[in-house]
Amino acid sequence: MAQRQYSGLALAGWVMILGLGIAPGAIAPTWAQSDDPAIEAEQDEEAELIHPLQRPITADPLLPERIRAAIQTEARKKKRDRDPNFTPPPLNAAEAIALETALDDLAQAGQVALDNDAPETAYELWFQELRLRRFLGPLAEIEALTRVGRLAWEQSRNGDVAAITERLSTIQTEANLDPIDPDAERDRDEPPPTPPDLTSPLIQPLAEAYEAVRSYPQAVLMYRYQLATLGADFDERQPVLENVARLHRDWFKFSEAIAIYQDLLTGARSQADLANEQVYLEELARLYDETDQWTEAIATKEDLFTAYLAKPLFVQKLAPLRLSIARNYAALGDGEQASEFYQQAFTLAWAAQQYAYASEALETLAALYTDYGQLNEAIALYREQLKAAQYAYDQYTMMQTYDRMAQLYRELKNYPQALSALQAGLEIANRLGHREAYFEEQLEIVAGESF
Repeated sequence: MAQRQYSGLALAGWVMILGLGIAPGAIAPTWAQSDDPAIEAEQDEEAELIHPLQRPITADPLLPERIRAAIQTEARKKKRDRDPNFTPPPLNAAEAIALETALDDLAQAGQVALDNDAPETAYELWFQELRLRRFLGPLAEIEALTRVGRLAWEQSRNGDVAAITERLSTIQTEANLDPIDPDAERDRDEPPPTPPDLTSPLIQPLAEAYEAVRSYPQAVLMYRYQLATLGADFDERQPVLENVARLHRDWFKFSEAIAIYQDLLTGARSQADLANEQVYLEELARLYDETDQWTEAIATKEDLFTAYLAKPLFVQKLAPLRLSIARNYAALGDGEQASEFYQQAFTLAWAAQQYAYASEALETLAALYTDYGQLNEAIALYREQLKAAQYAYDQYTMMQTYDRMAQLYRELKNYPQALSALQAGLEIANRLGHREAYFEEQLEIVAGESF
């Protein structure tokens, strides 16, 4: 993948200007700090070609002097003598505290730069910080990668997101958390692969980090590792299952999400957890609608309706839920049941003074009657819809309803009533400044048909 070109920025004095109290020269690009000009030039040339996060370890001025010396010594070796597995010496406790403080200041400097509309400076500072966080251990590094990765994703910095995701993948591999491929071909003498270390404290932080950069498969894998270490206790499994279900849902893996929400629903019911039972029923209802599983959607919504009835505060949800069930029956081609539930939705909505829902129920029911050729019944429903729309101060719906009534009267050859409905619609159209020409034209056409 082609990477965006990066170059060193003149950062000396930047942080002093921002008032953070860090000495000029303490913060510098991490790829060009060698006492040897030739080595420095070589590093600069190589650095231009790769993302800052992927550049080799260098003698950053924020590192302790003995660490920088070890890095510079390795850098001076000829290429053929360099140790490809070279690792700088570890920090002692005092050095770790000092570096952590310096990196926290660096992170703050990046935020100030971003707040001052200098995003490139901010990310240069943050990538320097991220590279040095490695000296503080993987937990500290993952936490910083999560913070910067989330911002990079929100700001559509795709190259940065890719580099951070790749670094997270490297940490995952180094922690022995890669999955085993049972179908992978191996030499006969090759030892069997080591199973993932499910006791690793990095599993949860990696899951959150992968979520931050929207790396769905890796986040799910980490959460599945967590589940593998948990027993049958639902309280322990519940938050992890919720994370996995949400990830599947957000990434449109609806079948997988449904399976997990069903498990969560079973667990909630086993503990008489009515609050979460309602939450999981709502999620399942939405997912069944998304996947056109109308029968399952209806059954789930009936359970949800019962749950709402038990809570007076949820009375406002009853009518829209009945409307939703009516649509499911209509999708199944069951007009009789659809009609029944539209009527229930209207009754509930009217009682709760939800006139917009009442109007919608009547409009849809009238359209259903129209489809079945019951035009007089449809007209009667449209009259009731006019009342609901009037209560809801919905002039537009009233105008549309008069138009529909006029067309039905016209089909019944009842031209006086058709003209009356069109005239009422025109009056509203004039008030709204919308569709006046349409109603005037319809009046002329129907008037001509009436002779």
